[in-house]
Amino acid sequence: MFDSFLNTKDSDGGPLSLQSAEYECFVFTVGAQDTTAAFMSAFVDHMLNNLNVKSRLLEEIDQFDQAGQISSPVVSYEETTAMPYLMACCQETLRLSPSVSMVLPRYVSSDGMLIGSTSIPDGTEVSANPFVLHRDKTIFGEDAEVFNPDRWLGDANQVRTMEKYFFAFGYGSRKCIGRHLAVFEAQKFFVQ
Repeated sequence: MFDSFLNTKDSDGGPLSLQSAEYECFVFTVGAQDTTAAFMSAFVDHMLNNLNVKSRLLEEIDQFDQAGQISSPVVSYEETTAMPYLMACCQETLRLSPSVSMVLPRYVSSDGMLIGSTSIPDGTEVSANPFVLHRDKTIFGEDAEVFNPDRWLGDANQVRTMEKYFFAFGYGSRKCIGRHLAVFEAQKFFVQ
């Protein structure tokens, strides 16, 4: 893997720096295993510390099971995503306890960038921290520090706004390509 990154070209057509190649190897290695495990661990922790949420989730799973909407022995992706409270608990876990809480640096393109009234010149490294962004009370509500899956089941406009700023898997063209697999793996674990 490291050899392939050493042969990769940067945006200027030159070779990746050793630091960039090491970073990309780190992302591929950690992204596949440790982040999914961190998500699962945080989910279990939130359930153990919010017993009312845990009870409500177990009720939803039981209702789906009793209605014959959960395959046995292996639940399907469609079945897990049809469970609104499970999905809200997953979103809320990733919001409050993102698996990657470090800053994710990017470089400003040749046109520069305007953030509010501040002009950022091209080539400047900028970043956003999901741990901080996901606690913004103007986006996620006054209870942004609290584990509250119901925030994802409320007003559709508010949910769209929160999704717009949801950064647990990165954003835009650099969004984690394994996010669906990671979330599905976790969803299956939680239901079964």
